[in-house]
Amino acid sequence: MSKPKPPSDHHYIPKFYLKNWTLDDGRLCQFSIPHGNAVKPKRVHPTQTGWCKNLYTLSDFPEELKQQVEQDYLRLLDGRAAEANSILCSPTGLVDLSPRHRAAWTQFCLSLMTRMPEDMQAARKAIELSHQRPPEELRKSIESIDSIRSKDHPLSAEEILALLEKSDRETALFDAFMASHVGNKATSWYYSLTWHMIDFSNQPMSLLTSDRPFVRFFGSDSRSVTWALPISPSRLFIATPNRKYGFQPRDHCEIEIIKALCGSKKRLLKTMNKCVTQQAIKYVYSSDDAELQFVSKHFGKKQESDRPAQMMLASLGVRE
Repeated sequence: MSKPKPPSDHHYIPKFYLKNWTLDDGRLCQFSIPHGNAVKPKRVHPTQTGWCKNLYTLSDFPEELKQQVEQDYLRLLDGRAAEANSILCSPTGLVDLSPRHRAAWTQFCLSLMTRMPEDMQAARKAIELSHQRPPEELRKSIESIDSIRSKDHPLSAEEILALLEKSDRETALFDAFMASHVGNKATSWYYSLTWHMIDFSNQPMSLLTSDRPFVRFFGSDSRSVTWALPISPSRLFIATPNRKYGFQPRDHCEIEIIKALCGSKKRLLKTMNKCVTQQAIKYVYSSDDAELQFVSKHFGKKQESDRPAQMMLASLGVRE
C-alpha cells in the first residue's frame, strides 16, 4: 500500500497560534483586501488561512524528500511550540516553562521572522543570483559530456548544468532556512533574553495579530531591542535584553516594562495593534470584526523590508 501524499498546503502562520483567537464556533476573524482597497472581514477556521501551496517544497529533490522542510522540520517545530504556547497561555505562564519548551519557543519565534512567503521569495531570489556563475571547474567537467554523450543521454552540457544548479539552489535554500533558527548565534541570543508575559484581560480592546506579528521596540543602541509577540487576545509575550544593553526597568516587573516601552498598558496595547496591522502583508486577525475601522485605517501602511530574509541568508554567509 502506497504512503499518503504529504500535504502541499503549507501554513506559514501555524494553526495552533491562530487557534488562540478563535471563538466557540472554532473560527476567528480574518481581515484582508481581496480586491480593490477595502478591508473585508471574514470568519475562517485556522486551517483555512495563512497558508500557501508548496511554499517550502524543494521542487527538484527526489519525491520522498520534496516536503522535508514542512514534514520533517516545521511540523515538529510547530508541535513543540504548540506545547510551549499552551503553557504560556495558562495561568502560571512562564513559571512552568521548561528548558525544552523554552528552546522550542525560541525556534518558533525565530521561524516567524523567516517563514513567510515574502521571506522565502526573497531568499530564493538572492540564492538564484548567487548561483548564476557556477565554479569554472564544474562547468568544464559538464561541458566534456558534449563530446561523449549518446542518444540515450540527449541533454546538452548547458541543460545538465542548469539542472544541477537548480538542485544546488534548493539545497542552499533548505540550509539557509534551517540555519536561521537552529544552533546559531541568534538562537542563543534569543534564548538568553529575559521573557515576560503581559496580561491585557481588563482592557477594552483586545490584541490583534497578523502575518507579521512581531513588533520591535528599539532602545539606546542596536543591541537593546525588545521583541513583542501577541499570543492571544489578552496575552503579550515580551523578550527584553539584558541590563548591559541599556534596558533598565527595575526588577523587570510588568509595570516597569510597560513604562519603559510605552508609558501605560493602554498605550502599549494600542501600539501593538497599530504595528502588527501596519506591518501586515495579506492578513490581520482578531476574534471578531469589532476593530474593522481600526484595521482599515492602518492595514499594510508600514510593511517591513526583506530584512528577515536577509537574516536567513546571513546565517549561511549568502549575500545578495
